[in-house]
Amino acid sequence: MRALLGYINKGPLQAITVTAVFAILSLVLPMLIYISGAVVGLVSLRVGPRQGAVVIAGSMALAGVFSLVLLGNALPVLMFALLTWVPVCLLATLLRQVANQGLMLGVAFVFAVVAIAIVHLLVGVPTEWWSALLHSMLRGAVSEGGLKLDPEQAESVAHFVTTIAPLMTGLVVATLLLSMVLSVYLARWWHSLIDNPGGFAREFRELSLGPRVAYAVTGIGLAAFLPLVEVRALATDVLWSAVVIYMLQGLALAHWVAKKRGISRAWIVCFYIVISVFPQVILMLALAGFSETWLKLRKREA
Repeated sequence: MRALLGYINKGPLQAITVTAVFAILSLVLPMLIYISGAVVGLVSLRVGPRQGAVVIAGSMALAGVFSLVLLGNALPVLMFALLTWVPVCLLATLLRQVANQGLMLGVAFVFAVVAIAIVHLLVGVPTEWWSALLHSMLRGAVSEGGLKLDPEQAESVAHFVTTIAPLMTGLVVATLLLSMVLSVYLARWWHSLIDNPGGFAREFRELSLGPRVAYAVTGIGLAAFLPLVEVRALATDVLWSAVVIYMLQGLALAHWVAKKRGISRAWIVCFYIVISVFPQVILMLALAGFSETWLKLRKREA
């Protein structure tokens, strides 16, 4: 790890190379996109946003060329890079200035809300758009695979599309939100390894979104029950991103409890395994994180 960080910190050319290579490799192993974004975040944290922008521009050019040569199309890589690296640079710059992960996470949530609002402004309620896109993609996959669906299978596919289409906007934006935040967290951890050992863990345990975000999310939750179809759809999509940010606050609370009570790292590892195996725990974490805003357990126990 330190060898990689040492190479990245040699200069912008090295940072651009690592960012672009991991972006291309993420087409095979999607988890590597976090490392790609984290390099941008690390440069923005240590050197500043101007150098971060240089790394973004150089990496997009290099990754675009690789993608064009290997896949014949550079657009998917460039679009995904634009949607992740630029927000990561902005969020890392904010964190560099304020050293407040709660504020950074709140701003990331605002990014998500704006993205969802733009989608709804462009296409109205996007369920029909997603339905048409998913049907087209599934038909293409079936055709390329030389498969033929019987009526029962076709009905199952149609039912799946009908079920998932209303959720797609919220899920996609929430996934992008989680991706950019995890990249910033990884960058902040790297930053602490270089300049402030143990600093990331202390900062993360103090993460608090504050009452303003909680009030906003409460209002959005109430709007999800309004009879207006467009408002209800918009609010429901935003709530997926709210789950992400409060899940992270719930994790911060869990780490604070573990530190306070001297719980071993082995239990923390087991906890993350449980989360990966049982996604329902994510909702429990989000509820715990949301409740912490009002209960203020960490302040009471401090």
